Amino acid sequence: MEAYESYLTEQGLAPTTIKNHLRNLRKYKESFSIEADEARTIQDMSTYPVGSKRQTIATTLSKYRTYKKYPNEQIVLFLKGALLQTLAGNKITSDAKSDVIPTVKELKAKMDSYYDSREYRSYVIMYLLLNLNVRNLDLDAIIPPPNQPIQTATIYFYDPPASNTYEIVTRRSTRTVNSSIR
Repeated sequence: MEAYESYLTEQGLAPTTIKNHLRNLRKYKESFSIEADEARTIQDMSTYPVGSKRQTIATTLSKYRTYKKYPNEQIVLFLKGALLQTLAGNKITSDAKSDVIPTVKELKAKMDSYYDSREYRSYVIMYLLLNLNVRNLDLDAIIPPPNQPIQTATIYFYDPPASNTYEIVTRRSTRTVNSSIR
């Protein structure tokens, strides 16, 4: 495996990509032979679910077979097919979401309705979400209660929970001065 890791490094791949290829290859070896012929390898890869998992394992095995100088043409074709299947699945998901997710215009109208109905807390949160381009799960805003002098509003941005941990990426402290909100 060390020689394969050196090969991947020589290919100019990022350390994370190398780590992912090695992990994918180890997991694949738990169930299938990495020395199998091309037809058997394609049959084994077909057991992976359609989508990014299949595409990822096909990429990993194609790199490994190129390194070992094994025949790889059919696997490259399989990889292209897996990519097309993933893109088709992503388009279906994206189209389904576009029916549910409001447009920016609709969100701004909702924000304005919060202001008009004197729901200033909701207005400020919506304003921050729209203007700072963060998801609501990534935003923690401390907004002082009504009738209390505004010192600063502290806003924390977090990495999405990729590994069950949240790390503070940046911290901004902003004084909100708007006479119409006070």
